[in-house]
Formats: sequence, structure tokens, C-alpha cells
Amino acid sequence: MSHSITFNKNNISFIAHQIYNFITQPSFVIYVVAVVSVSIQLLIFEDWIYKSNPWLNVPILQVIADVMVIMIPLLWLKGRWRMLVWIPIIGMTIFCYVNLWYCRAFYDLMPLESVGMGGNMQDRVIDAFWVHVLRDDWMMLLPVVFFGIVILLYRKHWLKAPALPLSCRIMITTMTLLVYVLAYVDRAAHFLNQYQVKRPLYETVMNLMDITEGKCYKLTQHLSRMGYVQYMSWQIESTFFPKSLSADDRADIDAFWAQKRAKSTSFNQAYIPNRQRNLILIIVESLSADAVGYNINGVAVTPNIDRLIAKDSTAVIMRHVVAQTKHGRSSDGQFIYNTGLLPLLNSVVAKRYASASYPSLAKALKYPLNFEVIGEQPTFYNHSTTNISYGYNHLYAADSNNWLDDKEILNKAAKIISNTRTQFFCEITTLTMHDPYNHTIDKPSAISSTANQDPRDLNYLEQVRIFDERFGQFIDALKASGKFDNSVIMIASDHEPRQTCLSDKIISSDIFFMALNTGVPGQEINRVVGQIDIFPTVLEIMGVNNYPYPGIGNSVLSNPDHQGVVDAYGTASGNPSPATLNDLKQAWKLSELMVERGYFR
Repeated sequence: MSHSITFNKNNISFIAHQIYNFITQPSFVIYVVAVVSVSIQLLIFEDWIYKSNPWLNVPILQVIADVMVIMIPLLWLKGRWRMLVWIPIIGMTIFCYVNLWYCRAFYDLMPLESVGMGGNMQDRVIDAFWVHVLRDDWMMLLPVVFFGIVILLYRKHWLKAPALPLSCRIMITTMTLLVYVLAYVDRAAHFLNQYQVKRPLYETVMNLMDITEGKCYKLTQHLSRMGYVQYMSWQIESTFFPKSLSADDRADIDAFWAQKRAKSTSFNQAYIPNRQRNLILIIVESLSADAVGYNINGVAVTPNIDRLIAKDSTAVIMRHVVAQTKHGRSSDGQFIYNTGLLPLLNSVVAKRYASASYPSLAKALKYPLNFEVIGEQPTFYNHSTTNISYGYNHLYAADSNNWLDDKEILNKAAKIISNTRTQFFCEITTLTMHDPYNHTIDKPSAISSTANQDPRDLNYLEQVRIFDERFGQFIDALKASGKFDNSVIMIASDHEPRQTCLSDKIISSDIFFMALNTGVPGQEINRVVGQIDIFPTVLEIMGVNNYPYPGIGNSVLSNPDHQGVVDAYGTASGNPSPATLNDLKQAWKLSELMVERGYFR
């Protein structure tokens, strides 16, 4: 005898009634509204991020799957515990706004460890961020407002309503996980299509995070490949659970340094007498190579630097240096110049790895006195800690909550130097030329009245002119104290001026390096080189040829054929040979291993 199920109107009505009861359950309604609200918010976030960073492209299915996973606990909460739903809602809102504003300023998402650097986001840094806050940004709150209205209407019923039947909760949780797996497979297929990778889909699914094609240099690229849940988990893991070096990694790094030490170079012995001279290195905030020697509306922007270069036949000049800083910006530039290592692509060295026994200029020079003069608080970007890690024995910082301007910084440095009675290395870090370029100019020159120019460009050039004036006064003070002739004096840009704060008519992204009083016939290097090449070049100028960690880069003096650079975003420039390009990319990988995994502990 056979059995069959006959669907009549009563059956259909019963099923429809059960479905209606299920989808109108307050718990289910709030879950659906939460998923829809956050998904819409993330899609708005991605659309706005894309305008300043076209590398963010999380598939819509992945966005929905991630939000479903984030909101799943809501189905299992009861009573007033359900109000905890506001934690992910508010958390995602903060995530969106912080990263949106950060990306407009820094072209990428904010590393997790930077969230704890609120004390570093004061004065000029905060000002720079607020330039990128737009009037329509409040619209990203609309999905949250919508969710709040639904909560208000359903609040009493929702908090008192019983939980969904266990079978329903298990079913929804299982479906959520299935949707997430489907989104993961879709993400793998999207990756194959985006990078035109010829690899089976199943193999890509199994190894998506380890595939080297389409190398991720930006956090937006990581987010696109991972999705929100996996990206946040990765950020937490990499921030709070650092890894150690494997035996193979350590062997690779040891071999790299051995090769560097053994590599034959035409080290210029004429620089050896500089071992008896002082070194003064001024790391200048946002100094563009284009601004040095520039004339506009009858005004020379850097007359003092120009005059010193013209009079000094020993000057070494580089105008085509490519910045290699990332999230740490100024602190990254200081790290590069002090250690000869590259910064991290996805973290801030000065925040997470400030304390280590790094190789450094101070340790290589072995002078009895090594000191820094800075214009901010010692705690800013952990400067008091990096000061020790970089081998200095003194730090002169701002002694109040007010930042020092360049005049105060250089005057303070000149006074300390004039009272010094022993050989020294002094590093000075300036501040005034920090963006945004809307500074008030007390006594503007004709630069400010130049017609048909972007006012931000003119403001920047005025700031460079003012720095040059302060630098000229600093040089005069060195001469008056008798320290000028016995010192090698260098200027190096910490990074390029932020391009979103300028037009593209006058200032490019090349940064500047200059060394005066080198004692050897000078030269102007016209090749494109990297910021990382400054460290070994400084070592050579100072007559140091036996330091065990001579820097990841190459001295532009003893390696006249070296050219080319790979920046922090993976962009190669300067037409490096294939072998050189491979070495430049390898340098990033090895430096990351050395810093993140404690090679110099």
C-alpha cells in the first residue's frame, strides 16, 4: 500500500501560517534588520573608500556572509542580553568611519595597533585628518538610524519574546555557515579572475591565503581577499600574537647579511677621515625634492640650501629618492634612516616593535655622544623607546604639551651642539611642514600672491621657505660656535608631502637628500634610488666600512650602477634590472621577518 501527501488548501494555509509566525518572530526580525543594516553600511563604506583607494573590492556575497556570521550570536541571546547587538553595530560604525578618514589621508586602512595611539593623533596629525572629513559622511549613519528605529518599535516585544525554537536556530546557523563557505569559494573564483591566475579552483580554495600572485601591499587588498571576519581575525592575531623566526628564515637572513658583508665594493677610502668628524642629520618633515632650488614669482624657495650647495664642492645631492614609508609615515622615515631596514607594510614599527636591539647609525659610528632633538613629547610614537633602541644616549624633546616649531627645534639643537665638548652624532627632526597646508603665514612673501596656482601648493612652498630660513640661521649658529667646519651636515626628507593635500602641478613625490662638508669631491646623483639606500650611503660618507649590518639598501657612492626602487605599495620605478628588481622585493620580505619575528631581540 502506498502513501502520498495531498496538499489541500488547509495544508498550504498551515504552512504559510508557520512561515509567517517564524519570519515575524521579533528575534528573527531584529536579526534580519541587523544583517541588512550593517551590510548596507559596509557597501556605502566600500563605495566611498574606492574613491581614494581602488584596491578595496569585497564581493557583495562575502559582505553579506560576514555580517551574517557577526550577527549569529543575536539568535542565541535572551532577554536584555539581546541589547548586546549594539556592540557589533556600533563597532562596525566606528570601524567604517575611522578607516574611511584614515584612508583619505593615508591611502589605506588603519592597522589595528594604531587604534591605541590616540596620544599620537594630536595637534598636526588630528588637523590633517579633519581635512578629509567630508560634509556628507553623516550619511553612513543612516543604516544605524534605521536599525535604531526598528529596535524602538520592537523593543518591548523583542526583549520579552522567547527564543526561536532550537531547531530553527541550528538551521539558521548552519545556513549562515554554508553561505560563508559559498562566499569563500566565490572569493577564490573572483581572485582567479582578477589576477588571471591559471590554477584549478579547488586548489585556490584550499590555498587562497598563501598564493603569491596578486601580492597584497595594502590593507585594502588584504580585506578584499579575506573578507571582514577573516581580516579582523588576522589583524587581532598579527597584533597580539607575534610569531618567532623559523630555523629556515633565520638561515636565510644570516646568509643575506653574510653576502652583504662579503660583497666587494669600491668603498672610497677618501671618506675615512670623516670618522673624526661630527655628524648632524636633519630629518625634514615632508620635504619635496622639487621644492629645493625652486623659484616662483621672483622668490627663491630655498636660497640658503642653494647657496650652501653652490659653495660646497664636496656636497652629495640626491633629488630622485623614492619614499618607502607606510603607515608610520614620519616614524617610518626615522626608522629607515636610523636602522637601514624597511618599515612594515601592515603595521607601525614604532608602535609594535619599538624596543629591539636594532642596527643603527649611532651604533655604527660609536661616538661617545649620540643624541636626538625633537619637537614633540617623548611618548609620541614611542620616541623615548626608539631613542634607546637606535643607540642614542640622550633625547631632547618638548618639555610641555605644546609642540615646538622648527625655529625652536633648530635653536635648541644649536645651543646643545655649541655646548658639546666631545665628538657627537646629532639627529634633528623637524615638524612645521606637516600637512594640511593651510598654515597661517605671519610674513608671507610674494609666493603667496602668485596667480593661477593652488593655494595649498603656495602655502607648502611658503613653509619650505620658512624652514630654509631657519636652516640658514642654524648654519650660522654652527659657524659661530666653531662646529661647522668639523661636522658633516645632512638633510633628508622623512617622506613625501601627502599628495592629497597638494595639487599635482608643482610638487611630485620625489624626496631630497643632501650631505655637506664630506671632504671628498661631491656629486649629484641623478639615478632613481630608494630611501633605504640612504643608510649605507651615510655609512660610506662617514668612513664606516666594517659595520656588520650595513643596511638592506646600497650605497649610491660605492655602487654607481645601482638604481631602482620598490616602494611600500609594490610599485617599482627607476628601471631596475630583473635581478635588481628581485633583490628589491626580497629586501621587503627579509626586513619584515627581521622586524616582526625578533631577529634583533
